[in-house]
Amino acid sequence: MPESKQAAPWCPVECPITGRKFFMWIERADGRQVPTYGGPYDSFTLAERDEAGTFWCERFDHDEGVWSDGFHIDLRLVDNQREDFEFGLMDQLQGELQALRPDAERYRWLRNPDDQEDLGSEYNMPPIICGYAEHEDILANAALDRAIDQGMEALKS
Repeated sequence: MPESKQAAPWCPVECPITGRKFFMWIERADGRQVPTYGGPYDSFTLAERDEAGTFWCERFDHDEGVWSDGFHIDLRLVDNQREDFEFGLMDQLQGELQALRPDAERYRWLRNPDDQEDLGSEYNMPPIICGYAEHEDILANAALDRAIDQGMEALKS
């Protein structure tokens, strides 16, 4: 830490990337004082960007009293915009989206009788598909959503 007669060097109140609050100045092995953020068990240097656009920082373990290797932050800068990510997560989510899309389309079709083909009855969709409420009305739209949600909740218990 700078000597008491000197003004403390300036540092941000919080890390602009991680949002961690300033904790304390810590001396590096080379004798430099660096601001750290987080604490009190682990402190981190200001986040730095590497050539791949991902961010990392160094961690000081207060229990051990040592600096550890670089600490990767699940964040990268793309076209000057912030993008939260986890490696491989986008591919996984894209696969899940493709698998769920047919069910979502079927569900949207089921819950909206106005978009159904006329099946020659007083209702646009067969009652067997959407079911009846106790008061004999066809379940559709928000009412069908609620009935499906209640049915799904009942199966969980």
